[in-house]
Amino acid sequence: MFESEEDSFTPDGWVNLWAKGLIGFHFKIVHPVIKEFHSWLLDGKTNQRIFLPLCGKSRDMPWLAEQGHQVVGLDCVEKAAKDFFEENRIQFTISEIPGIDGGKLYKSSDGKINFYVCDFFKITSDIIGQFDAVWDMRGLFAIPGYEEKVKYVDQLKPLIKMVADVLDLAEPKLKIGETTPDCT
Repeated sequence: MFESEEDSFTPDGWVNLWAKGLIGFHFKIVHPVIKEFHSWLLDGKTNQRIFLPLCGKSRDMPWLAEQGHQVVGLDCVEKAAKDFFEENRIQFTISEIPGIDGGKLYKSSDGKINFYVCDFFKITSDIIGQFDAVWDMRGLFAIPGYEEKVKYVDQLKPLIKMVADVLDLAEPKLKIGETTPDCT
């Protein structure tokens, strides 16, 4: 999947994959797990803030917004944000993220979806706020090695309210770069 070890799993590595169209890990549909468990994840409530880290152009974001939630996605690849808004025909504005060099915030015109384009490890709760729930659809899976996964979870903790749920999709049978039938 990655051309070199040095390039793998870095923001630049992901940008290169997107530029080459090597994004076979993306679902064409709303993920069945979030459809089945969103009520559990959000405790049956509406208008909850839900975070999708390392979201790519996830179809789950507009679906969650349609369910009445405030959705915040984050990815280091700007092409993911552009493709997301274009493919879903959502009007948006773009602004800079204060405190993150080169970071951009894509915001839907109706204010229901915010998409941060920056390095996940540079985001803070001062910038992005805190969340009622997290839907981690393979984000943790995309992080290599135990120590990096611990760093990822430690980065995520301050973004989660004291009483919040996290739904993480782990697919232990898949190897990095493999896809399932519902992926593009």
